[in-house]
Amino acid sequence: MSLGQFLPYGVVGLTSYKFVDTQPSGTETDLDQTGFSIGAGVDMQVTSNLFVGVEYLARSASGSNEFPAYNAPFEHSSHIDTLSVRAGFRF
Repeated sequence: MSLGQFLPYGVVGLTSYKFVDTQPSGTETDLDQTGFSIGAGVDMQVTSNLFVGVEYLARSASGSNEFPAYNAPFEHSSHIDTLSVRAGFRF
């Protein structure tokens, strides 16, 4: 739904991360996380081809891995918030 020169929108999606934990001994463990993303933003038409926008996006993910060095499961999670400002040109 457009409101004059403003276009508000919502975002929902899947989040997937892969971290690598490196121990001093050189042992590496992959930490995989999955979760969801949710956010909202608004674009503003400046000219017929130029627009600017702002978007807030929250990402939450979690996972479970087993560290060989400890022979035990390890639960981990992350939450990342971003605020983006952008400009674009429509051809």
